[in-house]
Amino acid sequence: MGKPSILIVDDEEHLRSALGRWFDAQGFDVDYAPNGREAVTKCELFGYDVITMDLHMPVMGGGEAVTAIRELRPQVPIVVLTGFPSEGGAAVREQVDRVLTKPIRLSELSRNVQEVMAQQPC
Repeated sequence: MGKPSILIVDDEEHLRSALGRWFDAQGFDVDYAPNGREAVTKCELFGYDVITMDLHMPVMGGGEAVTAIRELRPQVPIVVLTGFPSEGGAAVREQVDRVLTKPIRLSELSRNVQEVMAQQPC
């Protein structure tokens, strides 16, 4: 079994980079997308073991991206990271595995990522 893969979707480059370094150190293959449109494109091409998704982004927001990704990859776990906990509403919450509020401790994020990955069928 290879390293698990994660797609980090956030328009803030410094956050993508920090999360990428963290998950790389945790043994993940890390990929990045600065907006929802690029995330959807990457999900058309590659399968990921888990995705972290910001909601408020230019080009295509996280809510729209989640809907499109669910059509492509219905089983991939998606963990939303948002600075606006009420953003997205019930429709987005029903499509994702977790919603976490920024700022978040990296250890808490890791725990949540591991939990949603463990809940997926093999």
